[in-house]
Amino acid sequence: MTRARPDGKSMSNEKCYTAKNPQYEYWQTAAGNWFPGERIVLHGVDVLATMTGKSWMEVILLAITGNIPERRTAEFLDAVLTLSGSIPDPRLWNNRIAALAGATRSTPALGMSAGMAASDAIIFGFQPMMGAHNLLTEVAGQLESGDLLENIIKARLERDQPGRPGAGKQRSLAIFPGYGRPVATGDERIPAIMRLLRDYGHDQGRMVTLAFRLEASLQQQGLPLRLNTGGLIAAICADQGMTALQLYYYVSHCFYVSLAACNADALKHDIGSFFPLRCRQIEYEGVAERKWKKN
Repeated sequence: MTRARPDGKSMSNEKCYTAKNPQYEYWQTAAGNWFPGERIVLHGVDVLATMTGKSWMEVILLAITGNIPERRTAEFLDAVLTLSGSIPDPRLWNNRIAALAGATRSTPALGMSAGMAASDAIIFGFQPMMGAHNLLTEVAGQLESGDLLENIIKARLERDQPGRPGAGKQRSLAIFPGYGRPVATGDERIPAIMRLLRDYGHDQGRMVTLAFRLEASLQQQGLPLRLNTGGLIAAICADQGMTALQLYYYVSHCFYVSLAACNADALKHDIGSFFPLRCRQIEYEGVAERKWKKN
């Protein structure tokens, strides 16, 4: 890339930055490098020489953690995602964006990217899952220090009220992220994921066990909060040694199937047929139009 000089000539970005601050002369990274015509390196691994024949999930986990996982671990984590976010229903927030993009004949990449961005939400998606990871990690540490689970829950309740996240500019995660569900009391995916955990021998993991123990305690205290899939996946990833940020990178792939399905389905319908509501069809009954006056 080049930048123009005042005299109309060009000079490299490197010169632009180094003239101001020498620390920007080189971008220092251990993530990887591309040697044109020679090789591709990811976290010190020669991708073409070492990752040939590996699964997509193995490459993803290498990018996220910096290590090549055992094949069975990659298979397990791949299977978890298969059961978690593949809900091709265009009524869901992120899916409807992908579907609307298809109905307007935007490109699939734009529609799916917008749907992915909407998945970085407070009430669902990535942030509650990171919050669940942090919750379980914090509770586990308190239990190791000798605190009782019932007292831990009561202390969290004194900080804030459980239930739906805050609204507007005060929007924040629920006090027990990973528990509760906006549209249902239970989560139909959990039994299937638990069967998967048993098949791979991970059903007795420390964090998975704690997740269900916390659910039972919440129920005993009269709180209508049941463990949801996001909370269970957070526990699974914590048992696999992932940090909350690594969990975020991992789960960002889980909505791809539903986004792609809804976008592709919308392409089979007439343009504008998804949400075909015209402005004139909206009967507004709110505050009347206001005239702004200059001071």
